[in-house]
Amino acid sequence: MSKESSDLLGLLSLGVYCAVCIGLGVGLGYLLDTKLNSEPAFTFVGLAIGMTLAFLGAYKEFRRSQEK
Repeated sequence: MSKESSDLLGLLSLGVYCAVCIGLGVGLGYLLDTKLNSEPAFTFVGLAIGMTLAFLGAYKEFRRSQEK
């Protein structure tokens, strides 16, 4: 596998990782909101947690790519 295709695959997997983190955070927050009737508090908390995890994962991946 060439370096360019490896880099492209890394970026694609990073995009999927970010989408999953944010989607799960919002989804779980929404489920908590519907169970506890507290809309939209936990949805926003889940969004914040998902975005934080996505940022940390992206930062980790970018640092790893800089070391190569």
